[in-house]
Amino acid sequence: CMIHTINNNSYYITDSLNSIMEKLSDNFYRSHQSCIINLSNIKELELGNNMVIFKNGDMTDMITGSSKKEIKKYIGVS
Repeated sequence: CMIHTINNNSYYITDSLNSIMEKLSDNFYRSHQSCIINLSNIKELELGNNMVIFKNGDMTDMITGSSKKEIKKYIGVS
């Protein structure tokens, strides 16, 4: 696994995503089988592109249809 931080640092770890999720607070969300995102760092959700844009400028399109609905609820997009 690779962890990206808001300070643009990256860390490689050998834990599974399930193991990592057990240790994280409620503002982290598993948006895809291969991705965990920090909901409090989302700047924007581009619905047409299924793209999450973070406050530091990073982006990911690793979101499923069901996770997009949950992310929309969290950030207050209808």
